[in-house]
Amino acid sequence: MKSSPFIRSAVFEVVFLNILLLTAGLIGMATHGWQTLDWLWLACLQGFGIGSGLFYLHKLKVALTPLNDIARIADEIAAGVIGPRITETRRTDELGDVCRNVNAMLNQMESCFTKQREALAAASWAIRSGCWAGQMKPISVMPGRTSATSSTLGGRTLNTMSDVAHSSAAVGTITAPSAR
Repeated sequence: MKSSPFIRSAVFEVVFLNILLLTAGLIGMATHGWQTLDWLWLACLQGFGIGSGLFYLHKLKVALTPLNDIARIADEIAAGVIGPRITETRRTDELGDVCRNVNAMLNQMESCFTKQREALAAASWAIRSGCWAGQMKPISVMPGRTSATSSTLGGRTLNTMSDVAHSSAAVGTITAPSAR
């Protein structure tokens, strides 16, 4: 995880609070005559302050990890790459919900782009094959789904986009697929 300004400021605050704790302890010891038991208490108190500060920083880094994943995914989307997902979604808090929602949103985007590619491929196939010139019925595009219903090729009804894709051997050359 790369160091962020937020983490750096949290480290600064933890160090500042431990210095403040040490200063208060030394002032308290100076007013009580620098007794041996006071040194022991100061060492225990300072150890607790450093330990709790390190624990806080660790928990903070763990809590911010999904935000780094979201930022990484957003950078990749901005670069035109939609494939990667946020892998750590076992969290049950709000950040876990955000991670799952970002993954669901990416799935929806990827599905939309796939359907757009299929529709464009079907349209360009229809144009190349002359279906718009009255030789065949046009490919119908249903809302949310692309299909090649009611199209015929070589006496065979094409029912799916895969039939259409398998029917074109080359640009402009149409061959009938074998009967299934």
